[in-house]
Amino acid sequence: MPGSFVHLHNHTEYSLLDGAVHIKDLIAECSRMGMPAVAITDHGNLFGAIELVMEANSLNKSVAAWNKEHPEGPQKQEVKPIFGCEVYLSPTPIGVKKQLPGRRKYTHLLLLAENETGWQNLVKLVSRSHLEGFYYKPRVDMETLREFHEGLICCTACLAGPLNEWLLNDQPEKAEEALLALKDIFGDDNIFVELQDHGMEEQKKCLPELVRIARKTLRIVRENIVFALAVKFLCLALGALGVANMWWAVFADVGVSVIAILNSMRMLNAK
Repeated sequence: MPGSFVHLHNHTEYSLLDGAVHIKDLIAECSRMGMPAVAITDHGNLFGAIELVMEANSLNKSVAAWNKEHPEGPQKQEVKPIFGCEVYLSPTPIGVKKQLPGRRKYTHLLLLAENETGWQNLVKLVSRSHLEGFYYKPRVDMETLREFHEGLICCTACLAGPLNEWLLNDQPEKAEEALLALKDIFGDDNIFVELQDHGMEEQKKCLPELVRIARKTLRIVRENIVFALAVKFLCLALGALGVANMWWAVFADVGVSVIAILNSMRMLNAK
């Protein structure tokens, strides 16, 4: 189903010691599967941004030429790049270089640039995390998010996210407080609860509470993380609507019927 799905949580080779996706391969595979855009959201950095633009421009140029030469044949899909980052969120001001008792050193938070202002603010956030917030990882804090939130869309990330930190410790009221704090920064339209299901026991514990909290206050994003493209095996993992533990093989002709984010087309049309 071309045009119906966009991957918004992907880790490339620039997620050091973590991701294994080559950006050129990612862009090509998204085009082959009819996906109109793709985001890269590497851990704590924007190192892949230039390569993402260059590879997308190169592919789109060749796709446009092909489509022009074959107006009656099947049209190939251009792919729009979306800039993002999975930042490390500190529970303390970034100037505090110590771990709080009973808290993680940092949690994960997914940020996507909605427009040029969002891109500029994402650059500022990531730069500050490295220059001022480095403690085990380059971290941002809530005040930094508040200062540079404009033009950014926030998703609550994976098991290491700020909501799941509390849900795993059986404190759903704290998770709800964390979500409301993020909502206060990003607003009603730019914050989404992220659901992932890889069959892990921790996820099974958190998912019902995430759905409850999201239905109470926000909207839901269904997405699993992409870390690798495999030639014969599974690579793009997504929990389909109502189907748990579903992995999609990129070299199989499968129909994808789940929309990763409710307003992704708003980002695709942003100038």
